[in-house]
Amino acid sequence: MAEITLADYAGYIFREMIRARETADAYSRAVAEAYAKDEIMQHFSVPRFKVPTMQLTIPVLVSGARFAQTVRFVMPADAFMAFIAAQTQEVVGTVRASGQEPFQPRPPVTRPIEIRPLPTRPIVGRPIVTRTGGPVSPARAPEETVEALANTFWELLSSNPDPTKPNAIVQDMWPRIFERALADAQLVDQYKRTDPEGKSLAKSRAEVLQTISNNTAVSNTDIRSLLVNPETQVVKNGSTDASVFVIKADLTEEGFYIRSIKDDETGQVRPTVEFE
Repeated sequence: MAEITLADYAGYIFREMIRARETADAYSRAVAEAYAKDEIMQHFSVPRFKVPTMQLTIPVLVSGARFAQTVRFVMPADAFMAFIAAQTQEVVGTVRASGQEPFQPRPPVTRPIEIRPLPTRPIVGRPIVTRTGGPVSPARAPEETVEALANTFWELLSSNPDPTKPNAIVQDMWPRIFERALADAQLVDQYKRTDPEGKSLAKSRAEVLQTISNNTAVSNTDIRSLLVNPETQVVKNGSTDASVFVIKADLTEEGFYIRSIKDDETGQVRPTVEFE
């Protein structure tokens, strides 16, 4: 199907009408020059084709349109923060549950417990041990919280130049939030032990990506141009009253003159257009 824009189609028809008048005027000029050379014909008026008003009725079959869409991440910040909080809670709960083992009673003691005396001298060179069994580490710089990371996550999604492709942002931000949530719950070691293949991370990342994709939508649509089919036979046979509209235009012929006006005070010369 032949398709051109409506502006090009209508503009070409109007230019053709002007070109037809130009051709007629050029021929009238040639006739006038021939009359001027003839002793008798020079006294005759030169014939000139003139159409004061021409009405055009142009049927148009619209076959398509060119448009531009604006796509953006439409999830509000507070809703996104609540979603991330729910996701991290689910992750922590899943990892914590994976480390729980069924209770098994200890077998009875069959031998006496040997009690050894405590050492009488201090042990030098060993770290101080906390109640949890881990050494006391030196003070560290505060790390980013889950809330701060989630806020950065939302800002990156909102300013993404191509919102239809959030994969790179999710790939970068969600593992950081995932690890921070497990670190806050002191479950990093347990996660590495119970899920060495990282299935929980992959599953939660896919869920986050799906939610982000579901909240990426078209926010604005602008029609750039209408496409029409200029083939008259197609317009006649392949159209209905609902698919065809008619352009009705009046071409009015006006005579105009370009004159030069000189300002007596400044001496400036400017052109002016006067119509009949």
